[in-house]
Amino acid sequence: MRSQLLAFLICALSQNLLAQSSLTAPGAYAEQVATATRRFLENDVLKTANVGLAVVDVKTGQVIESYRGSQSVVPASILKLSTTATALAVLGSDYRFQTELCYTGEIVDGELRGDLVIVGGGDPSLGTDRPEGSLGLDSLLARWTRALRTAGIARVTGDVIG
Repeated sequence: MRSQLLAFLICALSQNLLAQSSLTAPGAYAEQVATATRRFLENDVLKTANVGLAVVDVKTGQVIESYRGSQSVVPASILKLSTTATALAVLGSDYRFQTELCYTGEIVDGELRGDLVIVGGGDPSLGTDRPEGSLGLDSLLARWTRALRTAGIARVTGDVIG
């Protein structure tokens, strides 16, 4: 939720500034950019963030506004916003990535005589506890262990394939 809010704030800031850039005198525009930057940086979502930004006039190369503009931040990219926006538009906000545990062969006396297959669905947070609500690695492995036990599997004689 915090990342969606941050993405929204950045998009709103960008759209507002772009919409006004051709309608406003250069001095007034710089003032609007400074005000928008200050409001953006005062947002509670950014309390623990490491933020650096620079607004540059593409025609003149003049820096209009800068906040830690020369500071390196690891790794941050405006491209993440377009990726997030595209994922939300294509998949929807309720989409959840699915990772499946499957197997080949047969289960005999608690032994899987075949392979355990982990079929990934592209989950970028698999095994991490971020974003909030994601399963950390220990919780994920515990869930998978319970699923194997529920299926009657105590041992796997084949391979684990991801």
